[in-house]
Amino acid sequence: MVSLGSQFSAGDQGGGKEAFWRSGFKDCQGASCRGRDRGASTVASESHTAGCRMNGDAYGTTVYTCTACGWSTSFQWDDASDTHFYETEGWSREKPKAEPHPWCGVNVWTCLQGACVAPDIIAKLGLRLGRADGGGDGGQAVDRPRLDQSRSR
Repeated sequence: MVSLGSQFSAGDQGGGKEAFWRSGFKDCQGASCRGRDRGASTVASESHTAGCRMNGDAYGTTVYTCTACGWSTSFQWDDASDTHFYETEGWSREKPKAEPHPWCGVNVWTCLQGACVAPDIIAKLGLRLGRADGGGDGGQAVDRPRLDQSRSR
């Protein structure tokens, strides 16, 4: 085995690294560049070969640097690995799904009922009457009397 050096890591090794990989190594994750439409990618790459095996398989590190802001990250690679950039094993190209907002599961009907708000007042608020206990209209909109806008308050 011939050894030219060792593999190394440089720059951002956190969450920005995975987002950069997910973009196909195109979208800089630096704070001043993130989300900005630059048209063409401003990221340059430089490959460093650390060694070469007897069978010809090489291994090393590729460093990616944004020419606009200086952000950088690196990926270690190995020709013998099933995944060329073996650090990405198990990563998905799809963006992770956002966590649901903590209030999205709140049943407003139940909360208002628990606060002893009369059903006719709840109906005037225009809330759907679907309830977790199966009562009401199952979440479907129902006809409700509309407030008379012409009356003075």
